[in-house]
Amino acid sequence: MSSHNTRLARISGHLAGKPLAAPTASSKKPIKVVLTGAAGNIGYTMCFLIGNGRLFGDHPIELRLLEIPQAAAKLKGVAMVSVLLLANNPAPCV
Repeated sequence: MSSHNTRLARISGHLAGKPLAAPTASSKKPIKVVLTGAAGNIGYTMCFLIGNGRLFGDHPIELRLLEIPQAAAKLKGVAMVSVLLLANNPAPCV
């Protein structure tokens, strides 16, 4: 399985409620990032920029999306679109 498909499987599994694989001892510890207002226009763009390595480079990240309950449905859409964008533009840090 290519690294591109492996990343997509990890992200998709995480959206389905499965925990991501634990990092190995030799890998870097992921940076924990919480993005508030993630269902908005800025949050939508930031999801892609952070996941694509524009903020932290090739350092692994653990991205948490935070939103008010009224925007939960829109947040799910943002998460699904972000998975597709990152799958088509392989990111080293996800």
